Amino acid sequence: MADFDPAVPASYHFWTRPVLRFGDLDTVGHVNNVASIAMIEDCRVRFYRAATENAGDDDPLPGGSWVARKLEVDFIAEILWPGDDLAVGTAATRFGNTSVTLHHGLFVGGACAITAITIGVRFDTAARAAVPILPALKAAMAALSTPA
Repeated sequence: MADFDPAVPASYHFWTRPVLRFGDLDTVGHVNNVASIAMIEDCRVRFYRAATENAGDDDPLPGGSWVARKLEVDFIAEILWPGDDLAVGTAATRFGNTSVTLHHGLFVGGACAITAITIGVRFDTAARAAVPILPALKAAMAALSTPA
């Protein structure tokens, strides 16, 4: 996706709406780093789950297993409680044989507060090894990543 901009809401098709808890705040009154990353993780895991369900029955790892190989986060703006208008978008932007690059944007009232990049690896928990991402799963992820 050459023109993909992770800080623009229109770049995303797949969204979650997290609920901010008062306990997610740090001593300065911002949402703390761990809570921010947990909101991104929740969207990422839901994205994988939706893609796996949309890929059909030919997946040898029903329910799918993924591990995060790399996580890069840019904190752009404060997120304050109560955060009533939070939204996290996720999109697959690049595929390898066993890995996918996901971009994430966390928005407050439509304004970008955090962007992140995750490299996820398809993982067989029994063999404890990376496994190829099947074409149907790549296609399902691509469909979830195409803005409407």
